[in-house]
Amino acid sequence: MRPWLFTVGRRLAIDARRARRARPAEVGEVLLDQAPPCADHADRAAAALDVREALRGLSREHRDVLVEVYFRGASVAEAAAALGIPAGTVKSRAYYALRSLRSVLPGYTPSVG
Repeated sequence: MRPWLFTVGRRLAIDARRARRARPAEVGEVLLDQAPPCADHADRAAAALDVREALRGLSREHRDVLVEVYFRGASVAEAAAALGIPAGTVKSRAYYALRSLRSVLPGYTPSVG
């Protein structure tokens, strides 16, 4: 009877350990108060809509340059080749397009990539 009792006890201990490992660790209220706040996706979505609307207000040439350089991540040379225009024209159009966006969207700073 004793070996059977040890086997049952051993299996219960293994099951308890597996159950603890399968569940995520519980977090106390103190840790929750110190956790950084989550990003608000609604603000990000609203900002994306504002940028899209502002891009619609640009001329097609300016919009194409911004799409190539900022949204597709192309270099000036790659954008020039894709659009069939000189690299200097890409730089100029990007400058004036961003200037126009800044006037429509105060505080907007585009990020590459």
